[in-house]
Amino acid sequence: MIYYAHNIMSKLKVRISRLQKMLRRRPFAFDGRIGLSDTVILASMARSGSTLVSNIINCDNTYRILFEPFRFDLVDAAKDFVYPFYLRPDNTDPRFFHAAQEILAGKVHSKWVDKENRAVFPKKRLIKDIRINMILKWLHNCFPEVKIVFLVRHPCAVVESWMAVRYGKGIAALNRLCTNEMFVEDIRNSILGEYRKAKSDFESLVFFWCVSHWVPFHQFHKDELYLIFYEDLLIDPKAEFEHLFSFLGHTYSPQKAFSAFSKPSSTVRQDNDTFLHKSYTFDSWMAKISPQQLDRAYEIMSLFGLEEIYSPITAKPNREAALNLFGSI
Repeated sequence: MIYYAHNIMSKLKVRISRLQKMLRRRPFAFDGRIGLSDTVILASMARSGSTLVSNIINCDNTYRILFEPFRFDLVDAAKDFVYPFYLRPDNTDPRFFHAAQEILAGKVHSKWVDKENRAVFPKKRLIKDIRINMILKWLHNCFPEVKIVFLVRHPCAVVESWMAVRYGKGIAALNRLCTNEMFVEDIRNSILGEYRKAKSDFESLVFFWCVSHWVPFHQFHKDELYLIFYEDLLIDPKAEFEHLFSFLGHTYSPQKAFSAFSKPSSTVRQDNDTFLHKSYTFDSWMAKISPQQLDRAYEIMSLFGLEEIYSPITAKPNREAALNLFGSI
């Protein structure tokens, strides 16, 4: 009898140990009571620093992090949002609305969606996604209570990083976008014509960056979201923390924010991590592309009216010029 009791207890301890390890890796978040007013969307393009910004926002672990829940091939609720996906802000298709509502309400759980979550009983919810720039205004119109943080990084920095890790090509994105009748009608044919004539992966990806940013700049007014530049965050993190948390509407610990800021990102290239190499700066990418490529990038940006967002000489963002673009291009 003692043997059987000991055997049962041993098995129970093993199961408890496995459960504890699983919870440490990916805790299940009980966030059903969190409303949309306590939900934040962090939108950006891939390789723009969204993990860094997400870590800062969640520096005190009060948020449930939903990692890229609009990825159509890995999240059932997002199956109709085939990337790159565009919706007009006034679209009323209930299929998209109900799917987005399910995601924003935190009703999706999976290894993919919960891979960065560490909060079991969160007070807020953070939707971190790199595939929703072109439906961002639609999301805002459907769910106006949700706060939106729009993260931008220099196109050449993004493209250089994409090419280094073979992340994708702009031509494939163009082909898919051209099957979206709404997108084709809403963007100028001359721009699509130039996009189709791109002579290299570099050019195609710059075009894709421009399309992905032209849409929100074109559709939003500046008071409807919070614009944050990756470069400004590296240049003056303290000031950016204050502005960001003021927008989010809750207090924060500067010490915890700086700790999150100094933590290497799990999604960054090992040869280009901001915090693995002290020599890294926001403009390190400039040494990795040619002057001709830089000039061409600004030529492409000018087709979209985006050339004034960044200085071609210093690569620093011009926040005032960027804010003036909202709703005007």
